[in-house]
Amino acid sequence: VASSPKIIEKTLPFLTPEKLKTILHNNADYQEWYKLLIEFLPQYEVDTLERVCQFLANTAHETGDFKILQENLNYSKDRLLAVFPKYFNDSNVDQYANKPIAIASKVYANRMGNGSEESKEGWRFRGRGFIQLTGKQNYTKFGVAGNPDEISSLKTAADTAIKYMAGFKGNWSDIKAVTKYVNGGTIGLEDRQKHFEAYLNDPSITKVGTAVSSSSPAGGAGVGVGSAGGAAPKSSSAGGMPSSGIASGFSSPISERSSSPGSSS
Repeated sequence: VASSPKIIEKTLPFLTPEKLKTILHNNADYQEWYKLLIEFLPQYEVDTLERVCQFLANTAHETGDFKILQENLNYSKDRLLAVFPKYFNDSNVDQYANKPIAIASKVYANRMGNGSEESKEGWRFRGRGFIQLTGKQNYTKFGVAGNPDEISSLKTAADTAIKYMAGFKGNWSDIKAVTKYVNGGTIGLEDRQKHFEAYLNDPSITKVGTAVSSSSPAGGAGVGVGSAGGAAPKSSSAGGMPSSGIASGFSSPISERSSSPGSSS
């Protein structure tokens, strides 16, 4: 049962519509996002300043300030060869270049509960939502396998991502640990850390003064959203550009995905 508005406002006094507007760089839908966040964050006990800042730093990084809610997978020939040498080579790349359905069907085949390439379940269950939930087994876990596009809706995107984040049992001040939980590796760690600390420390956003983060420096090759190993793309722009960072546009390297249920790259 969701908390009442009165309890929500008391629980999250540090998250206001104007602060969220600042954090999301004037995202046109910030008021709708705010209503959903103050409904679901307390409901799943992601309700302290530190937890909310971690949630925002990671999910805004994953979605480019909540603007990208599903994978594009429109990779060019050169990008396919560079990013996915396990799947593409000179003999087959022309069959897949700039064909998102074919690309997803191949790289996500026979993993994460998906069927064969011919089943096209790799495309059907491509990354969507705040944390780029990927794979039939993860869609099933969150109750959206029957209607995969539902997870791209604002309400379901918020609900599933917050529910997933609530499962983190480690140190919420450790951005590296939280990033690994969300991403499966440390892809985009530097950007996530920068924004987590900005949210936590910037008086114009949180009004809490300076805090010390126990996070570690960026490093390591990331793996992410629930695959059984091997390279797979993250949410990307046309032409196979990397996933978008919070402030700097398409800035993060494309990741590979591991078997962490629901985690994203």
